[in-house]
Amino acid sequence: MSYNVCYADDLILPIDSGIEDDTRRFGEENIRHFLGSNEWNDPAVKRFLDSSLKKTKRFENIHYSGYTNPSFLIRDIREQTYRPSLIQLDWDLGAGGDAENYIDTLLEITDAKIYILSGNDLIENIEERIKGRRDSHPERGLRVYQKNKDEIEKNAEDNLIEEVVSQYMQLVIEFEFNGETINFSPSIFLPNPNRIWMLESILGQDYMMNFIKENEMVISESKIEKLFEQSGLKFFINTTNTRIYSETGSELHKFYEDKLVEKPLTPIYALKNYDLAILETTMEKGTSKTFVNDER
Repeated sequence: MSYNVCYADDLILPIDSGIEDDTRRFGEENIRHFLGSNEWNDPAVKRFLDSSLKKTKRFENIHYSGYTNPSFLIRDIREQTYRPSLIQLDWDLGAGGDAENYIDTLLEITDAKIYILSGNDLIENIEERIKGRRDSHPERGLRVYQKNKDEIEKNAEDNLIEEVVSQYMQLVIEFEFNGETINFSPSIFLPNPNRIWMLESILGQDYMMNFIKENEMVISESKIEKLFEQSGLKFFINTTNTRIYSETGSELHKFYEDKLVEKPLTPIYALKNYDLAILETTMEKGTSKTFVNDER
């Protein structure tokens, strides 16, 4: 299931983009190409897009697109060529009045979440102007976020990026595994269902499938935590924090001339601090390096 995030901002194109048709939708591949440019009318837009793509990289089903104007987004929704799950709308491009009209239309023709960004300092004023719409459509988000004006400033946009991840993680995806239909919710531990086999490799098929059947055929962040808490797995870390070992592979530390921390890591600690790929390798081979995984 794709989770389509749309960013509508008239400054989404770098100065040297070479794009002649700015009325079309720009997909994630286009946006990544744009980020290679240093010539932007508003560097804050580049920083926001760059941060967004980096933050959501591990979630393969989150896909970004961009428009230079909400009217083009509305056109594609009406023509059924694009269906956004979440919309990030630049209030300033509409100079206020148009932005409100865009919001009204989007509320009517799509069920997407709608979040608003503004580079001016009139956030409270905008909040007041959309209050009635937010009260009438509480399920649609309609929050306002301040665009970052300073690279080192604490960025309220970070909260908007977190909101994208949060909304995605509330999805429930039906997924076939071991002949069973599982209701899968993305999590920080398991961003995509195609990695669920790692849980089985770490925990064992019988234990994992019995747990799932006893827990309403659901795999979610809380369920994965419970899986590990009850598993009885033991992991050891060396004193330099460079390798992790499973209980059955702890003797391998002699091969690597390691000194181990005497007390084993609890399963939940290992889950929260090391990527599943690292733990899967540790269970399979007895040990793994503890490098930072790109997907965490």
